[in-house]
Amino acid sequence: MEEAVIYVRVSTKDQNSDRQILDLKKYSKELGLKVVNIFSDSISGYKKGFNDRENFNLMIEYINKNKINHVLVSELSRISRQYIQTVNFIDDCSNKRINIHIHKEKLSTLNADGSVNYLVQMMVGLLSSIATQESETLGYRIKSGRQSEALKGKSYHGMLYAYDKKDGYPVINEEKAVVVRKMYDMLLQGLGCRKIANYLNENYKDQRKWSSASVHSIVTNPFYKGQRRYLDLIIPAPAIVSEDVFDRAQTFIKERFRFVSEAKHINPFASFIFCQCKATFIQTINDKNRTDLYKCSASCGVKSVNRAYLISEIKDWLEHIAKRSQDKQERAKFNNQIKVNEATIEINKVRISQLKKMSQKNYDLFTAELIEEAQFDEALSRYNSEILKLSENNSKLTEANNSIHIGLENEIFHYSDNLEIFKSQILPIMEDIIVDEKFCTVHLKGFSMFYFEIYRGHDLQLYRNHLKKFGKTVPFKPRVIYDDDSNLQELIENYLNPY
Repeated sequence: MEEAVIYVRVSTKDQNSDRQILDLKKYSKELGLKVVNIFSDSISGYKKGFNDRENFNLMIEYINKNKINHVLVSELSRISRQYIQTVNFIDDCSNKRINIHIHKEKLSTLNADGSVNYLVQMMVGLLSSIATQESETLGYRIKSGRQSEALKGKSYHGMLYAYDKKDGYPVINEEKAVVVRKMYDMLLQGLGCRKIANYLNENYKDQRKWSSASVHSIVTNPFYKGQRRYLDLIIPAPAIVSEDVFDRAQTFIKERFRFVSEAKHINPFASFIFCQCKATFIQTINDKNRTDLYKCSASCGVKSVNRAYLISEIKDWLEHIAKRSQDKQERAKFNNQIKVNEATIEINKVRISQLKKMSQKNYDLFTAELIEEAQFDEALSRYNSEILKLSENNSKLTEANNSIHIGLENEIFHYSDNLEIFKSQILPIMEDIIVDEKFCTVHLKGFSMFYFEIYRGHDLQLYRNHLKKFGKTVPFKPRVIYDDDSNLQELIENYLNPY
């Protein structure tokens, strides 16, 4: 009875090779062969070559040393999942008159007389090619599976600051999240990345060593606003800052950074104030010629606005709203809005859960080859798009509720004349300020908006005189310019009764 060896391979250490060995021992008896040794590897047959297989190489040494002429394998892919490796190994064995017996297909590479079985070798080449194709398909499905896991919020690498990894999901580390939010707050207050890093190194020494580059990488990473990039997908993630805060930070970095300096004139509305053309409204001060203005950075044609006047008007309106927020009816209205937002968030969460299940079913159908790739991609894109939209809506509603809470808990009834303090007071509640030719519109987080008419030139002087004389208890009527007879009567009435 001729001697033979068995070679088995499993892809991971968690897999068991006992079944392969048992089947091959039975098969050896059918062939009339005596098994004298068994060699086993736990390694991928696709990613690793023969040189990485310790027991495979020991088998080669053993059969050469002991002149073994038969090797039994359960199937062709156990040798390798790479076509070239498999064919080269079988050719080498055939030249040495070593017969490879493949149990699954009941094939042997040599005839009974020791000559090459060319028909079998052709079949072996074909089978090896198929095994290689299956491996590539498997690789694709693994990648697709990882994408599917990522769509569920998993497959997180766990290396992003202020996030921990739990069961494959990114989870906010609240202790470190405080530092991230502080970065964004300081950035929107006009501080650069280097100064933020210095502050963090002084006040959060136990966290890590900060640099301007590490700060910049955090304040520009959309992951922190809840948008995680995985390959070519954008996947919802737990947000540390709101989308609004993140977007304003990017606008500040892009459009405003060159204007931020250690200026002696504080700009309380930096990163908040914009022209109707969407360009930044910048602060322009020149003590020599007494220039003190806000103007459009794009010079679109909207006239500049007196800086002191604009700051004063907005401050007065904020104080009025702060007092109004203490009114019982107003507070009841705001509390009701919080409940409506919370209900909408829960409804959105249920829909997101449904979409994730539908996405998983879509993946299962695709891997089972019950739908075409185009159908899979179209459905995946549709589900992913709706999940992202609902997640963004939830982020906005959550931010709105947070802002309403801030407003309801706000104990500020008088805003400081010190612009640096004033800036810190409005930071939690300010959404944006839009200036056009006639009006200034101020949007507050969770409180909708207010607007007032802008006065310039002679009208502004008249308005200031009016405030000195009557305050805001008597409405101010700006001057009327005579155009034709249609407004002549109004001009006369204003002249006779200016207030």
